[in-house]
Amino acid sequence: MPAILTLAAKDLMLLWRDKAALFWVFLFPVAVAVLFGVMFGGGLRGVAVLPVMLLDQDGTPGSRAFVKSLEESPALKVQHAADLEAGDAAVRRGQVVALLVARAGLDKALSGKKLDEAALELRADPSRRAELGVLRGLIAEAAIANIVVPQPMELVPGLRAAAGVPTAPRLDVVAVAGGRDRPRTPFELSFPAGMAWGLIGCVATFALSIVRERQAGTFLRLRAAPLSRGDILAGKALACWLACMAELLLLLAVGMLFFKIRPGAPGPLLAAFAASSAGFVGLMMLLSQVGRGEMAVASAGWAVMLVLAMFGGAMMPYFLMPEWMQDLGQLSPVRWAIMVLEGTLWRGLSWREVLRPCSTLVGIGLMSFTIGVMLLRRRAT
Repeated sequence: MPAILTLAAKDLMLLWRDKAALFWVFLFPVAVAVLFGVMFGGGLRGVAVLPVMLLDQDGTPGSRAFVKSLEESPALKVQHAADLEAGDAAVRRGQVVALLVARAGLDKALSGKKLDEAALELRADPSRRAELGVLRGLIAEAAIANIVVPQPMELVPGLRAAAGVPTAPRLDVVAVAGGRDRPRTPFELSFPAGMAWGLIGCVATFALSIVRERQAGTFLRLRAAPLSRGDILAGKALACWLACMAELLLLLAVGMLFFKIRPGAPGPLLAAFAASSAGFVGLMMLLSQVGRGEMAVASAGWAVMLVLAMFGGAMMPYFLMPEWMQDLGQLSPVRWAIMVLEGTLWRGLSWREVLRPCSTLVGIGLMSFTIGVMLLRRRAT
């Protein structure tokens, strides 16, 4: 028993001396608790809003009043589409939940004369069903608020509903993201997030390997060989990149063989895989330098990656996040990786459309890798 107590005291003393590990073990959970409190308490910049595009083809006072009602809704972030093609492109890229088209005849429908006719069309991203349910309710609410009710009692909305007569203009829903038959299976929606978690696992594993080699003196022995520090780090980065690519290709093969996933064009898909892997290789190098000991790096690495995953939409639906959290999520490589993997797996994005997320991931990787190398050189001197 005394020996066990001595060993336990030794480990606690090592933890106390490792200030970085001490922070991630004790102080970081407090920060996470506060973060979740702010999220679910609606603090900072308010609750989540749904991005939606509007196209008013009616151009009447009634349609403009309807559009204004949606613009004033605190639950919506309204943008106006120049035309149908531009709105569909925004939906297909995942920038907005849907494109709402006010068709010609909306003014007549709002006057109660042609409620049975489809005066509204919702051109939607079929992968965002939960958001679409909320959006349809908001559209119905705005439409009902702008209906001009005739004087006869039989046309009052409450009596019309009791009689089974429509009380708002009909809404047609059309799927536009990635083609009318996509996503074909729910696995096409879940696999991008699974791939992101695989990349996170690669980052954590290789970050720890750098720490172990540094503590075991492997780096010093390699430096004694005719190898520069750049050669050693380049080899480590290449190994991590190849492991990330292998993980992505393995998941793709499993999805295609067993879960009926049918990806889009191979060129943009491979570019998405390569860019995502490059972005996470840079993170690996940076996280390997957040502490001097293995315990500190392990704690910090997983803590940071979990936060990036949370902000990036890998842990909870993006639309449930407060607006400030969605904005900060743009800084998370997890968000960009999921975006480009979704885009190439089932949204059918072109080379031009994947250029921005791919270049962002590569930029994050280069910046993180550079900072990690600078920290490593500073500790080596």
